[in-house]
Amino acid sequence: DRYGRMTEETGPYAGLKVAEAREKIIADLDKLGLIEKITDYALRQPVSERSGAVIEPQPSTQWFMKVTDLKDQATKVVKDGQIKFYPKSLEKIYFNWMKNLHDWCISRQLWWGHEIPAFYCAKSGQTKNQKLETKNFIVAIKKPDKCPFCGECEMVQDADVLDTWFSSGLWPFSTLGWPNSDAPDLKKFFPTTLMETAADIIFFWVARMIMMSLALTEQVPFKEVYFHGLVLDEQGKKMSKSKGNAADPLILIDKYGADALRMSLIGGTAMGLPQRFSEQKVLKYRNFVTKIWNASRFVALTCEGAKTEMPKKLDKTEVAFFKALDKLEADNLTLFTKYQLGLALEELYEFSWHGFADKFLEYEKKKISEVSEADKAQDTKSALLVALDRQLKLLSDFAPFVTAEIAKEMF
Repeated sequence: DRYGRMTEETGPYAGLKVAEAREKIIADLDKLGLIEKITDYALRQPVSERSGAVIEPQPSTQWFMKVTDLKDQATKVVKDGQIKFYPKSLEKIYFNWMKNLHDWCISRQLWWGHEIPAFYCAKSGQTKNQKLETKNFIVAIKKPDKCPFCGECEMVQDADVLDTWFSSGLWPFSTLGWPNSDAPDLKKFFPTTLMETAADIIFFWVARMIMMSLALTEQVPFKEVYFHGLVLDEQGKKMSKSKGNAADPLILIDKYGADALRMSLIGGTAMGLPQRFSEQKVLKYRNFVTKIWNASRFVALTCEGAKTEMPKKLDKTEVAFFKALDKLEADNLTLFTKYQLGLALEELYEFSWHGFADKFLEYEKKKISEVSEADKAQDTKSALLVALDRQLKLLSDFAPFVTAEIAKEMF
């Protein structure tokens, strides 16, 4: 039964826990001379991830949602390009899920959750162990005032709750005023432009949002889906509190700053693929934040009073630098459009650290000290300010805190 004990149908074993019943059954078989031999062998034993308890199969009656009619629609909108996946390679996994999809068990025996809107005639299910099939059910938003079956009893609501993914599947529109089709938020924000989520819940959440939306609104819930991979520990294992291998982001932020942690999770990663977490990577970007800060402070002090506008005359080195900066901005836009955020950050990192801080900044620094004419010195300072300003705009996507602080404190 639901408490892991043998039921009355098992006769002398009724009330025993499963493990106890097994031992007693073997002992009884042995007394009857029915045991030929006992041999140890290995088998796959499912256990609870959280408690480690052995999982015993238990046949039960559940509520199902017919989704076989919905899967063709949900497959078509992705095949037709109405919904685009990034990376596109995940479409294959999605189509495979849809092809093998069965009707969905939506009921759960939990203490919390959205209640199933089903009510049954109390007279048809009076006994504690009354089978669900013999109950007279009605599905309704509100509890009926009178039982439509017997006309006498007060109807009882089913004790089960909906699977959490059922509720989540309604999220794109249920949060915006649906089912009121004239709700302002629904008109403005639905369908969503971009959905971002983890690759491992492509079926549990993304597919169900698509199916639910098409069924209830006749629209796709979003136009594009960007999938990120899971963050694993340094050994490539999934992080979990129970294993004790999870990195605490608050501790890392206190130690290295939010920008450094943010960039460590974006840089050097590919769409949809898992990444191994490394504190060394956070340190790398903490050093980058420090580099940005120091370079900005130097420019702010050196170029005080200069205008942030491109000088009319540039020398060959400056022309080459700004040509490279133009290309960086164009590449950044292209990579963002394709959601290749890791590449966008890596290009910016290399340019800002080496192309700007190590080379161009030093070149302009020397030029300012050697120029005797005030106008030329101002032009050089303006060039420096423009170069920094344009990079800070690009950096603000990846390091919003330090760039905001630089704008506030230095400019």
